[in-house]
Amino acid sequence: MKVCPNCGKRMETDFCGNCGTDLRNIQPEREDVCIDIELNDVKSSAEDDSKAIDIGNQSSQTMNDEFRSATDDLRKAKDDFVKMAGNLAGSLGKLATIKGEQVVSRIDEEIQGMSKPTHSTVKKATKPPKSIKKPNETRDASQAKSLDKTGEINTRDLPSNTSDGPSADKSVTAIAVLVMVVLCLVGSMLVRGSIRNDSSSQPDAVEEIAVEETKESYNLHLEVQYEENIIFSKYEAEVYVDDEYLGPVAQGEVFSDDILLEEGEHRIQFQKSGDSSVDGRTSIDLEGDTVFSCTIGAHSDEIDITGRRIETKEEYQIRIEEEKAAAIEEEKRQAEEKAEEEKKAEEEKKAKAEEEAKEEKKKAKSNDYEKVDLATMENELDSNAAAAKKKYLHKKIEVTGVIDSIDASGDYFNMRDPNNEWDWVGIQCFIESSNQEEQLMNLSKGDTVTVGGEVSLVGEILGLGLDIDYIK
Repeated sequence: MKVCPNCGKRMETDFCGNCGTDLRNIQPEREDVCIDIELNDVKSSAEDDSKAIDIGNQSSQTMNDEFRSATDDLRKAKDDFVKMAGNLAGSLGKLATIKGEQVVSRIDEEIQGMSKPTHSTVKKATKPPKSIKKPNETRDASQAKSLDKTGEINTRDLPSNTSDGPSADKSVTAIAVLVMVVLCLVGSMLVRGSIRNDSSSQPDAVEEIAVEETKESYNLHLEVQYEENIIFSKYEAEVYVDDEYLGPVAQGEVFSDDILLEEGEHRIQFQKSGDSSVDGRTSIDLEGDTVFSCTIGAHSDEIDITGRRIETKEEYQIRIEEEKAAAIEEEKRQAEEKAEEEKKAEEEKKAKAEEEAKEEKKKAKSNDYEKVDLATMENELDSNAAAAKKKYLHKKIEVTGVIDSIDASGDYFNMRDPNNEWDWVGIQCFIESSNQEEQLMNLSKGDTVTVGGEVSLVGEILGLGLDIDYIK
């Protein structure tokens, strides 16, 4: 395991998967140290998670307790306010009753005052006036006239000199009742608003804690190509993500799978089937729906990871479409090349058939070729080159000899007199067709052959030359 000097990440590859730093010159840590570090990281992460959960639970419990306490206080305040309002209403009712009694008492006094005669106006009478009633009757009649249907005192029938007292008492009573109603309405609104605000704030706090503890989940698509070895290390590999087994993959095949993971860093591991000590590891930081592709290769002591590619789902789809289009173009190109090769082979075959037909015709007309002894031509060239040239140049002849040498390029071969082993002049026979070239490939030095063709060279220095029409 190598530690990146730039970001501190640990990984098996030659390049940091997090920041891209070259790790080829970094010495790997000992395996037991890596294991201890990984175990400590796991323990530390688990402890941090446990602490975070405990803190969240404690905060949630504290907020719940505070919410219940605030709700109880508000309810108690509401009950106290309602009780206070009831007491106030009772007090105001008693005050109204007292004021009513005072008004009635003053009315009685006024009536009694009106019934007493003065010295100048009242005469002695044996009977009381018809308009004057007894005190009790007068009081009942006054109350009946002064009370309306709602139970309030009606001052319209009272004497004018007593109107100020009852009107003032009525105004005081009305104002008190109005103040009581307003206080009740305001208190009820305040209590309801406080309870609503506190009840709505508690779920928000709980929801905020839940958001802190919950992470987004994304889809990870794996595409792993397993290279096939010819002889050694031909074992099957197993695929893991965060120690979760996904499945096996054989050499020469592609492993493909989808897995749902939380956002953050995750470990991807490949190990030899049945032997966890032979493995290869890499990591990926998941921030959204991601496609991870790579190529793995098997070795005796490890699994090599190359061609590491991280793409979004959209980038992966675009790349796949481009690769499909490129594959179609390549197939089309190969098909065109194959058709061109087949066409060329057909043309060559046809040309070869035509050449063979021509040669067969030439062989059939071998009687048209003058049969010449090679030794005779050499003697005539040696005696008089000019006469030999005039006699043989551009003449169709058929001559038999022994192959003395074959050109490395396959353009010609030399032939000597079969009866003279020490013949150093001979005649050069030039190949004129592919069919003749194939025939030459089957010949060897020392073979006796008969060739027919046109004499193309006659000279005392260059010797004799023949353009071959056929080989027998």
